[in-house]
Amino acid sequence: MGSIITENKYVIAFYWAVMTGGTAINTLIYIHWLINWTCMTRAGVAR
Repeated sequence: MGSIITENKYVIAFYWAVMTGGTAINTLIYIHWLINWTCMTRAGVAR
């Protein structure tokens, strides 16, 4: 349903971390948070 949107989220997250001067660790943390947020959204927990 939202595969393209999901892919865009990861692309935006990656570029956001890079453009803000985030380190590789910060990027991984942000992506990890994004994955958790996506899972909660699919479960209907997050809005």
